[in-house]
Amino acid sequence: GLEYKNETTACVRADFKVAADDGKPLACSLWSRAFAAEETSRGGGLFGRRKTPAAAPDFKPCVLYLHGNASCRLEALPHVAPLLMLGLRVCAVDTRGSGHSAGEFVTLGLREAADAAAVAASLVASGRATHVALYGRSMGAVASCLA
Repeated sequence: GLEYKNETTACVRADFKVAADDGKPLACSLWSRAFAAEETSRGGGLFGRRKTPAAAPDFKPCVLYLHGNASCRLEALPHVAPLLMLGLRVCAVDTRGSGHSAGEFVTLGLREAADAAAVAASLVASGRATHVALYGRSMGAVASCLA
């Protein structure tokens, strides 16, 4: 995967494809922390050293970000670091007809809800995530509600 680091969070991005309910490929990206412990810019207390809980090494909660109309999965980038800092993985998908996914048109949430369901099911089935929460903006929010 691709590695990225800013002032607060080092992460790795893995790109993959998921088949939509009609068999067309959906382009996805999954961001996860590059390492389990992280030093933040503030020392001690609540903002000091954070670690993944040792009692739950296989716990992989993930936020699936669904973009708005006329956009793509890159819209999730401003949300990646804050969500990773909370111990969550972040997945973003180019819904059908957007970005690098197949399809000729968008349906403003109707078919995109099926895309979200397919990606969420794939994340869990593949072991990339144990739990998936949907987070959408505009058209992606509609798809999140319908999924």
